[in-house]
Amino acid sequence: MRSVCSFALALLVTTGAARAQEALCLIGDGNRILLQSGLPAKSASWAEHPVSWFFIRGDGTQQNFSQIAAAGDDASAFPVAELPRGSAVIGADFAPRIQTIPAKEWEAFVKALTTVAPERGAQQVKVRRIESCKTILRSGPGGDSSPVGKTGQAVEIRSLMDPTVTPSGSDVALRAFSDGGKVAGGHLTARHIQSGRVQELTTNTEGIANLHISDAGLWRIEFHRATKLAGDPEAEWELRTATLTFTSPAAAQAEKP
Repeated sequence: MRSVCSFALALLVTTGAARAQEALCLIGDGNRILLQSGLPAKSASWAEHPVSWFFIRGDGTQQNFSQIAAAGDDASAFPVAELPRGSAVIGADFAPRIQTIPAKEWEAFVKALTTVAPERGAQQVKVRRIESCKTILRSGPGGDSSPVGKTGQAVEIRSLMDPTVTPSGSDVALRAFSDGGKVAGGHLTARHIQSGRVQELTTNTEGIANLHISDAGLWRIEFHRATKLAGDPEAEWELRTATLTFTSPAAAQAEKP
């Protein structure tokens, strides 16, 4: 559902200062969309993380943007004039970048994602980072099926039920995608931000894993997929990362969309 807006994929080079596990995520704050990175989360600048595609979907419409500029003094905040009625899905694909990471740090991170080991003896590893972020927001009752739809992002965690109306004590099915294909055996990490509780999930043959909504409040889910590259002059590995955030209601507050 991308619009006819043209967008170029810029290739950026960063250093080990931005660690592999410091994934980007989107957080709704009223009529602002905040860009954050890492855990505990800290503000990230839209100018330092240019997008290749940004969209706002809901109420039967979709707005598409090829670039994002923060307004005001907060470099992490993108103002939205009006959110779609009821529910909204807001997402971003970021321009790929080459990141240089200390080899020991990369080895510790990647061993949970693949059985392919980094080359021994190297001091640094060059990694191509491909990141996509998505947040599901609820501004009131109603809305369309956007919260459960596939977005077509480069990497994606799709919720198969609307988590913004799913109360604590329930399960939400999540599906991992990369380049539009479902990912079996994918590793997802789900964090309830207020309590710090973590669930480690593995997708089945259909790319699906079930998240137990243990608590109401803000959830952040990460999906990483690491691939060893061969014959690539720019990078030795590719790391694809998706994040999904949403706020789950308390049981008494749950409502049908």
